[in-house]
Amino acid sequence: MTQTEMSGFEKKVPKPKTRAQLGLRSKMKGKSFERLIVKKLTEAGIKSARGWWQSCGGGNVPDVMVEGLWLELGHGKAMQPRVKLEQAEAYVKERPHVPVIPVAVTRRNGEPIQVTMRLGGLLALTKSGACKTPELMVTMSWESFVALLNTPKSENYIP
Repeated sequence: MTQTEMSGFEKKVPKPKTRAQLGLRSKMKGKSFERLIVKKLTEAGIKSARGWWQSCGGGNVPDVMVEGLWLELGHGKAMQPRVKLEQAEAYVKERPHVPVIPVAVTRRNGEPIQVTMRLGGLLALTKSGACKTPELMVTMSWESFVALLNTPKSENYIP
């Protein structure tokens, strides 16, 4: 999706003059990115929902909810996927009874969407088995991630 196509999802906000206005602009950009990701997932046949109640004091919830995944999103000029992934991992550690895979979905301004997760999470998602270095970070394109979510899992998987 081009920047021109994206403009339909983003509310126009006047140039910020104060820190408060700058924060509002950033929040609106984040909400717009969340709506875009939910729309793209829904179009791909993947059930998802925004974690909109996080702003209502509902505690730490994923930015976007997909069954089995904790999606933390980030969109900005200096976006760092590692920071978003570590944020998702911290939230997941707080809930050891809920088995979800932490995932960072990020986009630097004007660049394609990228998805970052640990190798162990990727293997768990594909049910491909275990590895010796599950802590390695893996980054893939948005299209590859959606294709992965829509791919039948390996029948050879033995937990």
